[in-house]
Amino acid sequence: MLKSIFALMTSVAMLAIAAIAQANCGNCGPKAADADKSAAAASSGGSCSAATCAAAQCGTNKGCPVAAAMERLPKLSYAVGQKSTCCPKEAAKLAKESGGHIHFVVAGKEYDSKPEAQTALIEATEKFVDSFTKPHKCSKSGKLTLAGAVQNCDKSAAQTAERMQQAMAKVKLTYAVGEKECGCPVRAAELAKETGKEKLFVVGEEKTGCEKTARLNLARAKFRAAVEAMVQAEAAAPADAPSKES
Repeated sequence: MLKSIFALMTSVAMLAIAAIAQANCGNCGPKAADADKSAAAASSGGSCSAATCAAAQCGTNKGCPVAAAMERLPKLSYAVGQKSTCCPKEAAKLAKESGGHIHFVVAGKEYDSKPEAQTALIEATEKFVDSFTKPHKCSKSGKLTLAGAVQNCDKSAAQTAERMQQAMAKVKLTYAVGEKECGCPVRAAELAKETGKEKLFVVGEEKTGCEKTARLNLARAKFRAAVEAMVQAEAAAPADAPSKES
């Protein structure tokens, strides 16, 4: 069963759209640093929850499946001439040395501006998460896959997918203005106007003043919740009905 869990994590690599690090919000003005920090924290993966760690036996040398999955989410990289890097500082250095321009890369496609790349990153991430958490049946082979892995049992696959969807539904975007928090964007705007304080977008422990970064944080948090739910479901599944790597 543990082998099945890690086979699923390996399968995620086949679905990944890009492999790089760090995303930032190009049109949020003075909040860019906040966007960088928030996105970096969201993409770092972190560690499993206690329940998931117990299910996946993270004490083994195979590491945490949740962190491994988070690393395979679409990310943003930089290209200067023929050179590429995941570090914005390194990209700036390369541009200065060569006199070239920095291009932003998401899913293998180059963009001339950060705002365009950020939008592409958000859309790629949301698409990745949506595909990862839904069962897919091949019209030719008839094989059913979930999270990139072939499923032996349609019923158990549907149950796992349902648990993943339920876990994602619990992840919410809320708002904070000063010491006050609420779940309504209209009320949050009113509080910001009344108090003169900044409206922050909150997803779990992540707070940012940038709406784009918040949208990215939300997609990543939902993905994390889905992977945790999948790992726990796989660990609880009967030993005679494992999933196989495609």
